[in-house]
Amino acid sequence: MLKHAEVIIDRNRRWDRSRGLMPQPSYLTCVEASKVEVDLCRMWGIQVLTVFAFTSNNWLRPRVEVDFLMRLLENTLKDEVAFMSR
Repeated sequence: MLKHAEVIIDRNRRWDRSRGLMPQPSYLTCVEASKVEVDLCRMWGIQVLTVFAFTSNNWLRPRVEVDFLMRLLENTLKDEVAFMSR
């Protein structure tokens, strides 16, 4: 039985830009998709889920975007750990 799964979150920023969209809503969509992945892992008995969500290249993005990503990660982890603890 599978015990470990890995997910690479890969948004398409060029797609967003070509449509005049800001990246933040796409990041929120990634968070929601990750929640579904966690639920599926629990349902399928997968004990460990590794999520690759931030690469070294992300540090080269505009400061406001990096700050947004760091806050999003921190808040999501706090919320989800609290939810899972209950």
